[in-house]
Amino acid sequence: MLAQKIFVTGGSRGIGLAIVETLLGQGHSVASFSRSVTTELQALNDKYPETLLITQGDLTDADTSTAALNRFIATFNGLDSLILNGASPGPVKRMADVTLSEFTEVYAANVLSILPLYHAALPSLRTSKGRLIALSSGASENAFEASGPYAGTKAAVNRIIQVLGHEEPDVTFIAVNPGLVKTDMSAAVLAGSAHAMKPETHEHIKAAFAAGMALPPAVPAEAIAALALRAPKVLSGRYITSFGPEAKALLEG
Repeated sequence: MLAQKIFVTGGSRGIGLAIVETLLGQGHSVASFSRSVTTELQALNDKYPETLLITQGDLTDADTSTAALNRFIATFNGLDSLILNGASPGPVKRMADVTLSEFTEVYAANVLSILPLYHAALPSLRTSKGRLIALSSGASENAFEASGPYAGTKAAVNRIIQVLGHEEPDVTFIAVNPGLVKTDMSAAVLAGSAHAMKPETHEHIKAAFAAGMALPPAVPAEAIAALALRAPKVLSGRYITSFGPEAKALLEG
């Protein structure tokens, strides 16, 4: 496969970092846009100085995010895929306790941040007949207590991807549920959610982590990278899982 050019948001830790590492290891040129530069991301930069472009910034700052994307496109002469991984878990509260400002903040990070990057990426993605992969969540379909703002944003992402799949014939759009993944974010949510969840809900999630059901980030990252590189047009507009038959076919192909 020819080397491709992929822009990844939230590439400093968790699933995003694993996606960046996977793509670099396969010989592709990658941008990581995130609020911080972790030691792990810096180590990748030291290892792949010619093919990794790191920019720090906040997804809710449209000028900064689009400038980073445009810089990557100019540096590597194009764009093949945009992976929207950066997200906020939002307040882990019941809806009766969520403030308007908290609700607005999580929607700004998880939904409203999509449009500026989409607008900036679209001309290049049309030219390359590329792909836009947005990280979704199982909460978009099966929400539970204290997940209202986050679940709502991921359901919105699914529908936006569905609409874009209808609107743009030359670009492939996919929303991907990575499954239960062991990350700093998921651990923090679990640790801080007992007060807002029903005891049985919290114990069920806690037991899943204790039983090793939470995947290491590298597992969904491999599937998400495969989708970004070679997902077929027939999947455009779809919400799929990183562990489902569509991703499995690409990994085995």
